[in-house]
This record gives sequence, C-alpha cells and structure tokens, in this order.
Amino acid sequence: MKYFTEYKKPILICIGFLFLMGMIKAQNLSGAKLLLQQKDYARAKETVDSLLLANGANAATWLLKADIYNAINKDANARNLVVDAGQEAFIALQKAMQLNTGEVNAQLKASGFDLPFDLYNNFTNAGLTFFNAGVERNDKASYLQALSNFKQAGLVSRYIYTNGWGLAAIDTLNLYYTAKTAINTDKEEDAILNCKKIADANITETGTQTDFETIYRWLVYYYKTKQDEQNFYKYAEVGMKAFPNSSYFTLSYIDWYRQQKDYTNLLAQYKILFAKDDANSKYQLGYYNDIFNYLYQSKAAIDNRAGYESQLSKGLLQYIKLNPANADARLLLAKLYINQANDVAKESLLRSTTNAKVMNGYKTAQRNLLLKSNVHLRQIVNKRAAASKAIYEEAKGLLVLNNRMLKH
Repeated sequence: MKYFTEYKKPILICIGFLFLMGMIKAQNLSGAKLLLQQKDYARAKETVDSLLLANGANAATWLLKADIYNAINKDANARNLVVDAGQEAFIALQKAMQLNTGEVNAQLKASGFDLPFDLYNNFTNAGLTFFNAGVERNDKASYLQALSNFKQAGLVSRYIYTNGWGLAAIDTLNLYYTAKTAINTDKEEDAILNCKKIADANITETGTQTDFETIYRWLVYYYKTKQDEQNFYKYAEVGMKAFPNSSYFTLSYIDWYRQQKDYTNLLAQYKILFAKDDANSKYQLGYYNDIFNYLYQSKAAIDNRAGYESQLSKGLLQYIKLNPANADARLLLAKLYINQANDVAKESLLRSTTNAKVMNGYKTAQRNLLLKSNVHLRQIVNKRAAASKAIYEEAKGLLVLNNRMLKH
C-alpha cells in the first residue's frame, strides 16, 4: 500500500504542471491577441512564433498567426518585420484549417470571413499597383511583381471558393490580369494557362474590363508561331465567334494559309475579310499580292487563271488610280505585265507557225505588255523618294531587262 501512495504524488504533480502550462499557453495566446489589437506587431509576431515553436499542432495558434501576419502585410510600416507576410498568412490559414476545419470555419464565419477576403484583396490590389506601374514605365520588373501577386490572389480565390466562403468558380478579373501580366513578362506557361481558361469559358468582358480580345489574339498568335495546327484552328474559330467584328482572326487565317501555300483557302478568307466594314481598302494590296503569288509561285493547277489575271490587273489599276504614289502597287502591276509578256512568248514558241501575221501578233502583244510595264517602272524610278530602296532597285533592274527585250 505504501508503494502505491509513494507514486501518487508525482502523478498529481504532473497533472498540475500540465494544467499550469495550459494556463500559461492560454495567457500567451490572449497576450498575442492583445498585442495584435494594440498594433504591437513585432511583439505579437514574436509571441505567436514562440507558441508555434513549442506546439505546432494547435489550430487556434495558426489562425492567430494568420491574423497577425495579415495585419503586418497590410501595414506599410510593419512589412519589414516579415518577408512575404501575406503568403505566410495564407500558409498559416491553410495549416489552421487542416488541424481543425470545424473550429476555424466557425471562427472565420463569425468574422464574416474577413481574413481570407483580406488576403485576396491585398494580393489583388498589390498586383494592380505593380501592373499600373508597369504600364506607365514599361517596366518588366513591375510586371513581374504584379504577376506574383495576381497568381497568389488566384490561389486565395480558389481556396475561398473551394471552402464555400464566396467568390465564383471562375475569377474572371484575376484571370484577365494574370494573363495580361504573363504576356507582358513573356511567361508563356502562365499566359497559356490563363488565356485558355478565359477562351474556353468564352469570357469576353467583366464589369470593369472589356478588352479581352487581346487575350484571344495572343493565344491564336502563340499557336500560329508554334505551328500547332489543331490549337490554332480551335482558338482562331473561338476568337472569330467571340469578336465577329474583328479582322484579326481572319488575318491570322490568311497568314496561316499563306505559310501553308494553301491559296484556295487563303483567297476564300479574303472574302470574309472584305465583308467587314473596316477592311476593304486596308488589305486590298495584300490581296493582290496573294493573287499574284498564287498565279506565279504556286505549283498547283489553277482553274480560271485568266479570270484571276483580269481581276488582278483591273484591281491594281483602280488601286493605283486612288493611290498614285504607291510604289508597291505599281511594281506589282509592272511584274504582272512582265509575266503576261513571258506567257505570250511561251505560247508563241508552243504554237510556232510560218504564218507571219500570227507570229507578228504574238510579238506585238508581248511588246505592248512590256511597254505597259515600263510605264509603271519609270514612275517608280523617276519618283525615287516615294519608294523604298528595295523597290527602287528592283524597278530599276526590271526596266533594264524590259528595254533589252524590246530591242530584240
């Protein structure tokens, strides 16, 4: 019996010690809260960090750390206490939720979920500040800071939604700014991820932003440069449907088909382009260049070749009438006449005959085409200031060759 009573006292002492430690811990927790209320952030941080060092398994302590670090992050004069205080606060909030979801949820609900929304708004506002600085200064470093904050805001946004505290499944404003900032910093992985989310959800505006077309444009441009045919077609079509009045996506198709030398689809896209009010004259010369290349660079058999040649010559003459100083148009028409003259010469060889009248007819047709070509080549050479050096040199060289042909 004595043996038993001798060991009873240590047990009672141990229980008393644990109770005392619990009281001290509760007092320290209350003390840290009081320091937070008094905005003594340095001591509040020191206290909560010590508590977690002693016991890292208490949800209430982690939640208090989140509150303290969030307050530090919001106070410009206190931010030097902690590097990335906002991120540390978010990590602490998640840790608290892992340890005791029910208790933490109840506390957050009682406060109107101020803490998670504070974190979200702080990251978003910091991102906007850096983004605007990047725009004003064209400063990549500011954009990088903006991207970091927008990405963190996106994580908090998703966490808020997943826990049922608010916000939407798709945070359009966050996606918009994260995508735009990633584009401006050449962060392709982040840009693709966020641009695709926007395009796949067919988002074209938010309450404050309406220039979402740039997001769709970048996505199409990216896949075109990567020669990713499947995704290029997919997002070019999505872009056309989302922004039916925009010429960009049709022009992207035109560039794509030009690269593939698919002139049938290329010229078909011009019909779509010219149906848009803002495109008729702006892209007319490009259209004529593509018809020319179709006629004289494509190896495919061309139906209605004569029809295309007639359309090209008539179109260029009308274009030059409206734009007489345009050296590019004049050079293109001059080259058309030269090619037609060469076609006449080839035909005369194929249909060689002793009939002098027929052969003279070929020579006359060829000569007339070369003379018509020279009219435009001389215009370029005589008005050198209106032409680029490359255009001028090409026109000058063709004029020499034409005159040699005419002498023969």
